[in-house]
Amino acid sequence: MTAKQSLLFSWKNVDNLPDLNRFKLALDNLPDDELIAKLTAMRGNGRDDYPVEAMWRLVVAGIVFGHASMASLLREANRNPRLLEICGFEALPHQEKPVYSLVRDTKTGRLQPKVQCGKFHSTIPNSWNMSRFQDLLMKCDSEYGLVSELIRKMRGELMDEVEDYGRYIGYDGKAIKSFSSGRKKRESGCTSDADANWGRHEHRYTDRKSGRTHTKIKQWFGYRLHMIGDVHYEMPIAAVVTPASRGEVPTLNKQLTELFEQTPELAQRARSFCADRGLDSGPLRARLFDEYNILPVIDNRKLWREEKKAINYDAKDKVTRPLYPERADNISYDEAGRVYCHVPYHQNQDISDKPARMQQMIYYGYDKQRCSIKFRCPAAVGEYSCEGKSACLKNANSKAYQYGRTVRINLKNKSRRIFKSVIKGSRTWNKQYAKRSALERIFARVDQGYQMDRHYIRGLKRMQLRCNLIVAIMMSMGLGHVRAGRHAKMRSLIQPVEWFDTG
Repeated sequence: MTAKQSLLFSWKNVDNLPDLNRFKLALDNLPDDELIAKLTAMRGNGRDDYPVEAMWRLVVAGIVFGHASMASLLREANRNPRLLEICGFEALPHQEKPVYSLVRDTKTGRLQPKVQCGKFHSTIPNSWNMSRFQDLLMKCDSEYGLVSELIRKMRGELMDEVEDYGRYIGYDGKAIKSFSSGRKKRESGCTSDADANWGRHEHRYTDRKSGRTHTKIKQWFGYRLHMIGDVHYEMPIAAVVTPASRGEVPTLNKQLTELFEQTPELAQRARSFCADRGLDSGPLRARLFDEYNILPVIDNRKLWREEKKAINYDAKDKVTRPLYPERADNISYDEAGRVYCHVPYHQNQDISDKPARMQQMIYYGYDKQRCSIKFRCPAAVGEYSCEGKSACLKNANSKAYQYGRTVRINLKNKSRRIFKSVIKGSRTWNKQYAKRSALERIFARVDQGYQMDRHYIRGLKRMQLRCNLIVAIMMSMGLGHVRAGRHAKMRSLIQPVEWFDTG
């Protein structure tokens, strides 16, 4: 082949479009030197028609610009010469050297020189070249973990650049369908995706008007993406892909262990951890709070069934159980850890006059020295008269008088799934749990911005590689905005860079 041709007109003389600036923002902040060196070593002494660094940049461009397939990316490369130059490819095809030969003239019998022009070769890789490179990249990630290493490096860089990155974290799982239908072939009895399996998600809710309980069931064939993210900046922290049937709690426990071993500074910086009721687990709450001093803000599942089977049960009533079943007392609690006071009757009061009144006791904080939570009498805190105050203090054998009755619950002696340092419904709990919706917005960007809802992927390793690339590029673009002084634009992954203010 001839040497690299010089162009009379170069696309480098033209300013980048805002979308290409977005691509360069991701490239400039990816610490990919070690990955490129390893890919070059794995290629060896083979043909170098398409350089490793250029192929890697083209893969990154496919993620940044949200191409669902490799064919779509190659079509974009064929019509965008500036993108080719940024990646490292030449915009014009290569032409081989002309071939000179002597051909005998049939009429005169003399030898005549003949020149045959060299063939043209495109500088843009074909689909099979990209497929082989992806196999090489997948091997580099599964055996050496270098793509996952990009996430770890940028996690540390983000923590250095942003002082409160990782302070408020959360977890959520997302269903990812495989490109396989999940049907087994008659000949082999296997599906076209051997790594995937069927997942099932049940959502139960109660109709407020009728009081009936309904169940929504979602099933899919494929995988589950387990994401830990910063719920303040809406930025991923770690991600792992498992078959769809794998449970969230065991996966999260393993994921937390690996995450805090790789980045111990994150375990010291994190203050709260929010998740939905699918992660409702007493050992998980105890581990977060006791080992890492992280406040678990996780919703409770409704698992109590005995009270709902009673004949006189009304769906509108709150289900409670006595806090001290061994003695006659008027204090109870519900499954969310809230404590209630059932106002006692006077001795001269007829029980049939009116139903018993139940008041929620006021949560008064967590005592670290005693490892207990405290509740106070609602009448004493709310400054309203209670006709059963004397009987309540008598049942508790207390002489609190004006301060009102106090209930302390030692967390070591009670269920950690129900009782925690911050109860559900408190101001702190509501504020931290509201941040959980940030994970839904992260998943929306993964689906819509990076086209994970219409991919063409089969196999666990390929799916893990794709998700790792998406997370790495999201973090690199967020890191680029921070280094450019645009902290408020960390989550802006689709908006063109040129539209941002430079100040």
